[in-house]
Amino acid sequence: MNFYKKLQYIFSSIFLLFFLSGCVHQIDKEGLTLSISPSELSQSFDDSFPINKDFIFGSIKIDNPEINIPKDSKRINAGINLDFATMFTETQYGNFTISGEPLFNKKESSIYLQNVKIDNFKFAELRLGDEFTKTFLKSLEPMVNQLFKKYPIYKIPKDSFQGSFVKNIKVKDSELLVTYGL
Repeated sequence: MNFYKKLQYIFSSIFLLFFLSGCVHQIDKEGLTLSISPSELSQSFDDSFPINKDFIFGSIKIDNPEINIPKDSKRINAGINLDFATMFTETQYGNFTISGEPLFNKKESSIYLQNVKIDNFKFAELRLGDEFTKTFLKSLEPMVNQLFKKYPIYKIPKDSFQGSFVKNIKVKDSELLVTYGL
């Protein structure tokens, strides 16, 4: 079997597999576009958690990510629980919402978030002044950006060759769309 026949056979198999799984969004001259739902992203991203970080002044535990994609947005949101303790306080429980733009890393065959921003932040019990909250968020944001550069929100299986055919990713109509092509 020559190379082009093998390639045609592989793409036909991929197309059939994705078509039967119901996640095919579009087929056009750009290639095969599949949609990844927020629940699929949450399930994949959850494999990286919980994340524990110890610092000189205390510790942080980040857990239970819940991904959603707002309508008319080009960003992916994630709600995340946060346990924060310092040498001066007991553990405080809170949560924050971040948003970021999807970025495909071909070498890792994974989708990460870039340009991550903290959109919302609150502690359940602890009341913080506005100035302290702003300072805390400014110091937390670089750590959150590093976190999302290290932990992908979606991984294409390493034993799959799909990652080498990813042509484009984008957020549209509350879905993450991945286009495969040559």
